[in-house]
Amino acid sequence: MQIARLPHLADASRVIAGSPQDNRFAVAFARDGALVGAVAVNAPKDLIRVKRAIVAGHRLGTLA
Repeated sequence: MQIARLPHLADASRVIAGSPQDNRFAVAFARDGALVGAVAVNAPKDLIRVKRAIVAGHRLGTLA
């Protein structure tokens, strides 16, 4: 498991890759729609993608 930024500040979250049932997934966390953190389990590339989106100022709704 890897954690990026400040997911504890979030008021919303969404699985943006993989599936918890498959033990490979990434969750993006947002506050007021703005990305604030991420958690990934066995998904390092997805974590990097979310970290870049956080730095770029993307919103939760823009992640696929």
